[in-house]
Order: sequence, then C-alpha cells, then structure tokens
Amino acid sequence: MKAKSGLCARCGTYRWKLDKDHIIPKSRGGTDTPSNRQYLCQNCHCDKTFSEDKVHSTVEARERQSKLQKGKKLSPETREKIRQARIGQRHSEETKTKIREINGEHLARLSASHKGIKRADWGSL
Repeated sequence: MKAKSGLCARCGTYRWKLDKDHIIPKSRGGTDTPSNRQYLCQNCHCDKTFSEDKVHSTVEARERQSKLQKGKKLSPETREKIRQARIGQRHSEETKTKIREINGEHLARLSASHKGIKRADWGSL
C-alpha cells in the first residue's frame, strides 16, 4: 500500500511515495493498528521484508529439524558425521603437536635460506 510523501521511518530519507509496513508482520500475529504501522521507502521496505523472510525461514527449518529429531537416538556413524562437519572443530593434542612440528621445520628452513644455507643441507636441520 502506498502512503503520502514524507520521511522514511527507517533511513530518514524524504520520498514522494512511502510503503505502509507492519512492524510485526500480520502473517506472524501482528495487528493492523496504527501502533504496528510505519511508513518506509521502497528500498527499506524491501530490505526489511527480505531480512524477515530469511530469519523466519531459518527458524522454521530449525524447528522442523528439531521436531524430526526429537526422541530419536542417533547412530554412532551419524554422530561421527555430525562431529566431523562442525565448523571450528578443535584439533586433538596429537594434531596440534604435528602442526607445531611442521611449522617449526618450515620456520627453520626459512631462516636457513635467509642465512645462506643451501637446500641440500635442509634435511639436516
């Protein structure tokens, strides 16, 4: 719906035409009362609608997934797949030690190349 010209409630820009927007969308239980209405420019209205839809669909997907998983026990294979897929997975102590060794060898080689030690002698470092 279009409204008269004025300032956008979100960005404060003056526009000839503003869109009537529901602060809490009617589809999510919002009312059509004046306290739940604001007038936005078309850019802000599109941005707000897009961000609301994105957040709402993500929340719905999580709720659906938790309903499907509720009360189910995961197999050890599935638990392992989930564990492996986690972002920011921490390294085991063994892996950390290997990384330190590799980094130390790399730094030794770099410092050796700066000191003029030949590549043939790198194996002895």
